[in-house]
Amino acid sequence: MAYFPSNTQILKYSLGFILALLIIPDLTGQRMPPLSSTNKKALKAYEEGSMAMRSRAFDVAIVQFQKALKYDSGFAEAHLSIANCYVVLGDKPAAKPWLEKAIRFGQGRSDFHMAYQALGDLCYERGEYNCAQQQYLTYLGLRSARKDLIPELKERIRNCEFALQQQKSPHRISPKKAPDSVNAFQYQYFPTLPADQQQIFFTARNDNSLEDIMVSNKMGELWSLPRSVSPLINDVSTNDGTCAISGDGRSLVLTACERKGNVGRCDLYMSYFQAGTWTKPENMGIPVNSVHWESQPSLSSDGRILIFTSDKPGGYGKRDLYISRKGEDGKWSSPKNMGLMINTAKDELSPFIHANNQSLFFASNGHLGMGGFDMYMVNLADSIKDLPINLGYPINTHQDEVSLFLTADGKRAYYSLDLMKPGMRTGGRSFIYELEWPESLTVPRSIVWKGHVYDAESKKPLAASLEMAVLSRSAENLRFRSDSSDGSYTVVLTEQNKYGLFVEAPGYLYESINIDFINSEQFDRQTLDLYLQPLKKGSSVVMNNLFFDTDKYELKPESTAELQTVFQLLKRNQALAIEIGGHTDDVGKDEYNLELSRKRAQSVHQYLLDKGVPASRISYAGYGEKRPKLANTSDENRAVNRRIEFVIR
Repeated sequence: MAYFPSNTQILKYSLGFILALLIIPDLTGQRMPPLSSTNKKALKAYEEGSMAMRSRAFDVAIVQFQKALKYDSGFAEAHLSIANCYVVLGDKPAAKPWLEKAIRFGQGRSDFHMAYQALGDLCYERGEYNCAQQQYLTYLGLRSARKDLIPELKERIRNCEFALQQQKSPHRISPKKAPDSVNAFQYQYFPTLPADQQQIFFTARNDNSLEDIMVSNKMGELWSLPRSVSPLINDVSTNDGTCAISGDGRSLVLTACERKGNVGRCDLYMSYFQAGTWTKPENMGIPVNSVHWESQPSLSSDGRILIFTSDKPGGYGKRDLYISRKGEDGKWSSPKNMGLMINTAKDELSPFIHANNQSLFFASNGHLGMGGFDMYMVNLADSIKDLPINLGYPINTHQDEVSLFLTADGKRAYYSLDLMKPGMRTGGRSFIYELEWPESLTVPRSIVWKGHVYDAESKKPLAASLEMAVLSRSAENLRFRSDSSDGSYTVVLTEQNKYGLFVEAPGYLYESINIDFINSEQFDRQTLDLYLQPLKKGSSVVMNNLFFDTDKYELKPESTAELQTVFQLLKRNQALAIEIGGHTDDVGKDEYNLELSRKRAQSVHQYLLDKGVPASRISYAGYGEKRPKLANTSDENRAVNRRIEFVIR
């Protein structure tokens, strides 16, 4: 399956499965210790039960072992054999009381010592942590304890202690099933949403059917019935699933297995939303894909970071997380193992990069947790130095939690939950659930800014290049384009950051916008239309992303993005000549303001000279408070009047 391992198919790698190897007479041909019963009728029924086990007729065997117990209720091996049968049948809850009786009646016998560990496993998998801890400690105190199991059992004891502590301070959450319009299939899982939350994508299937990627659209407070995302994406003969979508909803990465042209068993593919439809998926190829298993991708909101799961050799465990980055040339880098802070000797699965591009969520059964797979969160950085944070109870439980999606605004999470009865392999259900995200796990919020780019004179839409520089910290600039048909654009922004937005199109002056989310005052604004001036004499641009300290004229480092934009404009348009003008508000003496504005303009002029722009093409002047854009009647107006702008000569 493309999504393997899913909630319903994950193996727990439980030590409890060795219970089925305990004391089954005659199955191995080895000499066994004397049985605990001497009752002939009990022994005869027990032997018939053992023969049924050899034939794998476990239901018949249970009947015979129960018959043996009618003749001798203290027949320890019969109790243990019934427990074995239920474990093999996959009904571990039914096995537990029989195993408890086997321990009681076989107490003191060394051949029953493994039953303590096996009972600990059953309790552990049911979330009965006190019971599990007690049984493990009892087993480890025995001289016969297997040395190869000691590290795993000690780890489980630590997990029990952690889980009991987590249950004392649970998150206050109330999960609820998503509407039936979304949960329309027998199985639906791995939900993912673009940043505007107007669509939900997920993998779905029914029993004995292939996986497909489905999408539901938001209609007010309701979701539409799901439909196939695209016939170009869902291949009728292969499993297609575990997709991830970029923040703007225009880039989709998915997993396809056994598809013609695959590099390995399951490969990652890319599709793009263009002109109202999804393109035919393209195999991401080598080096992203290998001859091994690549699946469960996550794409950053800007579409430039890819994290996925692979079982390729050379990792730290069975399945590890790998990261690849998209270069300026559009090519993806060779995937890099995410290292020992994330990957363990066991499995790491289902990565999810939050829209803020700073928070990474993933599933693991190798970190300190509550049993099976838990969900974790870590700060995504070039070099991850902090251990992941367990998301706590009841987000994590004794069951397997293997996928989670948190909306861009950090308010709501989506995940899938299995409803399978013990021993069931088919016929169950898995549903998509949602919950209000607890404040105790707050991450930086992100929102979608949408708008259009127009010609300032004709008001016609423009296909423009947009670049968003993160001014408040070291981070790669976001680069994207407006749609050629209607000029629309979408970008995901995160609180606690300052941004500089630069919009360019051939034949036009660029536009410079400053966005300050440090105090989140602008954070609720979600639309911004932009108008570009044609390149002609008299056209001007306010350089909104130049920064100076108060009463200083030295350019601050975060001014570089704007300065480079001006330089590139002049480089592309060799005939262009400009005047750089400095302006102030009316606070202070006129002479002082005039000199400060001149020196600030000169700083920009000098930067361009140093970059090689001929002096004949650039001049500068200081105007002080003589040319205000707005009346100096408020702090807001004065802030607009304090500016550097250039005019085409």
